[in-house]
Amino acid sequence: MTYTPPETPPEEMTEYSLSTLLTPLDPPVEPSDFDDFWRASFEELGTGAVAWEVTQEHPETPTHRIAEIRFHSSADEAAVAYVMLPHAADVTRRGLVVGHGYGGRTGPDIERVASDTAAIFPVAPGTHIGTSSRFPASPDEHVLAGIEHRDTYSHRFSAADIWRAATVLLEMAPSAAGALDFSGGSFGGGIGALALPWDGRFR
Repeated sequence: MTYTPPETPPEEMTEYSLSTLLTPLDPPVEPSDFDDFWRASFEELGTGAVAWEVTQEHPETPTHRIAEIRFHSSADEAAVAYVMLPHAADVTRRGLVVGHGYGGRTGPDIERVASDTAAIFPVAPGTHIGTSSRFPASPDEHVLAGIEHRDTYSHRFSAADIWRAATVLLEMAPSAAGALDFSGGSFGGGIGALALPWDGRFR
């Protein structure tokens, strides 16, 4: 059987011309106080001590101890994180904070952590099933929660909890100071892009 192309071209499902679609849009105007807002947010929510406690020990790996912790979120509620610490503290050469996508997180990504790395996997406010929050867990709702004002927007607190998770990790593994990295894709990557420019502890 041979293919016979249609006599008429397929309908274009757009009202825009090809030349319009190929012309880049002008970048949006950046708020004049963007940097000031985020620096102030870091000073307010990302500095100082962070209360935390171990709530559960998880099965260890040949190289790491694994624990589930609760820490005080920037949203003024309990937050969850998973921490991996090398069995021998003196081998720690690096710290790693790992964000997550909108699929949430129920444990650490063990395969992403090298033997000389102390890592923390914070769960963004509202996205942990077992923790109550004023932010909804549904991605479609979470991405809009508090968006009426930048001070109340969910993403502000998700970014601030990256700072707080770093504080907890560096308290648990002080030798990681000066070699602190971040990893995150999808939602976690975007939150990392918001958080990292203002926190000089990250390389």
